Amino acid sequence: MKNRKYSAILCNSFGSINNIEFVKFDSLPIKNNQVRIQVKACGVNFPDKLMIEGKYQLKPSLPFIPGMELSGIISESNNINFPIGTKVICQMRYGAYSEEIIANIDSWIEGEFWRATKNTMIITVSVVTISLFLGTLGAYALSRSTYKYTFWILIAALIFRAMPHITLVSGYLFPFFQLNIWGILPTTIIVLVAINQPFTLWLLYSFFKTVPKELDESALIDGCSYFQSFRFIIMPVMWPGVITAGLFSLMLAYNDFTVCAMLLSYENHTM
Repeated sequence: MKNRKYSAILCNSFGSINNIEFVKFDSLPIKNNQVRIQVKACGVNFPDKLMIEGKYQLKPSLPFIPGMELSGIISESNNINFPIGTKVICQMRYGAYSEEIIANIDSWIEGEFWRATKNTMIITVSVVTISLFLGTLGAYALSRSTYKYTFWILIAALIFRAMPHITLVSGYLFPFFQLNIWGILPTTIIVLVAINQPFTLWLLYSFFKTVPKELDESALIDGCSYFQSFRFIIMPVMWPGVITAGLFSLMLAYNDFTVCAMLLSYENHTM
């Protein structure tokens, strides 16, 4: 291993992307619970460019090897659970733009996988809760509305939901940087709610339309307000629809990796 060398992209100074260069390094021996990975592919993200320019929240010490995401094959291992030849995918703070890397096996502690799990749960639960709260109120109001604009509101929501997520999120990035709200969990939660809300609205609207309006009228005759009618009469009937919408919203929020990768900093990254 002493004579073995590998190439990597090295950034010597913050600024233009032209400052990076290919450099040869000597391979280092691996330690306990570490593996050597032969890199086969690297992900190129907007934060990688920001890190090279020195505009990213995480500023590594110069010189450094950029790159956060990679896939490869284990070529050397000190752990029987990860034999040589295993295909792996890694998320790193930086250092992925290299022919080989040394990674820690105990990712739950050293790689802070527990933090990514916690962030994923916070985002998912928050998105589902807010989406259902807004969706039930909005869908109920639209299903009972007699105005003509109700149809156009639903069509506008459907068009918004049909647009590619990456197109919407790319438009949010620069305002978020200017307002200094990029990289935090609340911003990502708001964006995911905005993306998933039209689907939740349409789904719950179709469920509310199946509930007879006579239930509302009977409740109002008995002295209930509109909110009391919604809470005590309509919602007990609507629980199957709400649970269904919640499950779909859960899957959409949990699986939306692209949005989370673009809007969250490394410290707040999800699974």
